Amino acid sequence: MEKFIKHLTAHRPTVDFIYKKEHGELFSILEKAGILRHRETNVLIPCDLCYVDHYVEVYRSTITCGRSSRKVEDDEVKVWFIERDVFAEKVREELGIEGFAVEESEKDGKLFNLGDFSFSGKTSKVFLSFQENAEEYHTLFFHNIHNVHNMHNIVLYPQKNIKSAYKVENTVHVPLYSLLSGDFRKCLFEKKKLEKFLKDMRKVSFLKGVLIVDGEIVASFSQDEDEYWFLDYLYKHYGEVCKYEDMQKYMLENMDKKITTPSQKYCQNLKSKIKKLWKDVDRFIITNRKNTYTLIDPKRET
Repeated sequence: MEKFIKHLTAHRPTVDFIYKKEHGELFSILEKAGILRHRETNVLIPCDLCYVDHYVEVYRSTITCGRSSRKVEDDEVKVWFIERDVFAEKVREELGIEGFAVEESEKDGKLFNLGDFSFSGKTSKVFLSFQENAEEYHTLFFHNIHNVHNMHNIVLYPQKNIKSAYKVENTVHVPLYSLLSGDFRKCLFEKKKLEKFLKDMRKVSFLKGVLIVDGEIVASFSQDEDEYWFLDYLYKHYGEVCKYEDMQKYMLENMDKKITTPSQKYCQNLKSKIKKLWKDVDRFIITNRKNTYTLIDPKRET
């Protein structure tokens, strides 16, 4: 599948008989899905009858070089085009993105809006880019995405490495390679891998008792402190609405103790304690209606 992804950015994205021969099972899956479609037939093919690197003409399903000749299989002269719009829709469907794949780059097949993806309480607009280089991408990004969609964006792209020009505010760039399925017979891409990629990029982390916000260590707690289990519960339910009573129950069970303090007061007191250590706690632990908290990426300061 990695070799196939390399073809996506080509000016004329195609595969040939050699690719079909080397990746028969995957080829069949892509062709059946409509991602690969036979559109052209070659008149010339590489000569394999001699040691000279050249092409020979196919005449009546036969090639001849000097005194040697052989029959040519029908597939040897076929050229299959990669239907980027069909591929984009396949990516959208398998990653659980809501909407439909819509081309956004003036009918050149280089940029598709796949729709909305919700994760950890945040909805992002997802795009699939087929730009060949960072400069081309950067120009199209600001023209078609950054200046048009005023929200968080996720951009999927075929290159393996993120270029410096790809670093844009409020935008996460995800290489398609990182989302490849372990078994392409079941699916080509895995939603759980996209979720893991986004999870690993969270701006708030609480691991081994250390609270880090935007790369800064805010505080640390041991397992015999209420704040530890308070943050542990929120972090395990990142982006979710957490009820005070569920949080209190989790904390008390892990600390093996009993109290009579109402859950609302108990949880609010813990948040206040953390706020004394870091005054901007309200930027990432937000208070919802009906006695709930949610842990999110820090809101921007206004």
